[in-house]
Amino acid sequence: MASLPDARASADGLTFRVAAAADLPQLASWNKQLIEDEGHDNTMSLEDLVARMRTWLATEYQALIFDEPATSADPALPKSQWIPAGACPRMLESGAGMTAAGSASVAYALLRDTPEWVHLRQFFVSRDRRRRGIGARAVALLRDSVIPPDKPVIVEAMAWNHRALSFWRAVGFADRYVGLESRPAASVRRP
Repeated sequence: MASLPDARASADGLTFRVAAAADLPQLASWNKQLIEDEGHDNTMSLEDLVARMRTWLATEYQALIFDEPATSADPALPKSQWIPAGACPRMLESGAGMTAAGSASVAYALLRDTPEWVHLRQFFVSRDRRRRGIGARAVALLRDSVIPPDKPVIVEAMAWNHRALSFWRAVGFADRYVGLESRPAASVRRP
């Protein structure tokens, strides 16, 4: 996994590209939504998340952004954002931005390669693109194009995040361990 291609496509048009510095605000925004969606107690601001992501990408992690072709008949996009055939792509102001190739950025993965496994630390599909198979297709694309076939992949999910646990099990992951923590009594805990 040390050297990734700049971009790779699946048979159904989903592509990934290696995130660049210009993607940091989008990655931080998605990370904030991921924290909210999983009910995590992380209180970092968007600025803090940008700084943390910048550090991670400069050191041990790689971020991949998944793009899906946007067509004039794409029901996920409001009609005001449809791209006419042959038109010059434009940036969207929604959470799913348009790439230069006219594709909507719909998901990201943050991963690091270790000698024993690949740690998939963050995985997020844009809220308005969920329940369409994008997550499963992105995981398959990671397995086919990024992660060495002989390497296990470790993901983590909050114990109460049943949607995430169901997703990971549905795409072939199995329960491996239970992580426990002890916090000071004054800490806020989610039941």
